[in-house]
Amino acid sequence: MQSVILKNFIGEFNKRYNKDTYRNLVLVNNSLLDQSSIVMRSFDDTLRTTIEKQIFGISPMNSGLIQGLVRDAEKTLPIAEDDVQYRSV
Repeated sequence: MQSVILKNFIGEFNKRYNKDTYRNLVLVNNSLLDQSSIVMRSFDDTLRTTIEKQIFGISPMNSGLIQGLVRDAEKTLPIAEDDVQYRSV
C-alpha cells in the first residue's frame, strides 16, 4: 500500500518540479480538516515571491506516513531532509 502511495507522490512531485524555481517542501498537518498535506514551495519570477501549492494530501491525518513518504522519496527525488519544513494548523 505504501509503495503505491509513494509512487503517486513521486509522480505528483515530478509534474510540478522545476529545478530553477523549486525551494523546498512543507509538511502540513491540519487537525481541523483531519488531513496531512505536502506543499511545494517555489519562486515565481513574474510575481517575485514564493508561492505554495499542495501537491499531495492524505486524509485522515497521518503525519508519520507523510514523513515516511518524504524520507523514502529522498532516495529518488532532489529532496533533502534539511530543506523540509513542518507546519501544524
